[in-house]
Amino acid sequence: MKALKGTYDGERIQLEGNPQLPKDSKLIVILLDDESADWNEVSSQSLNKAYGEDEPEYSLSEVKEPNPDYESR
Repeated sequence: MKALKGTYDGERIQLEGNPQLPKDSKLIVILLDDESADWNEVSSQSLNKAYGEDEPEYSLSEVKEPNPDYESR
């Protein structure tokens, strides 16, 4: 599943970045009234689906191969 941004001009939905979608692609359109608040809620719900209630916590010492592109904060 991919998340794509776009706008509605009154006639058509215009997706940002000109994504190449196969013909007859199935889409779900979510109207965002307050883009930042709603987008954060949708993202949070999707992230919550990725992890179970009993998901273990992993410490940094348990990571076998660190990602050099990750900037710790």
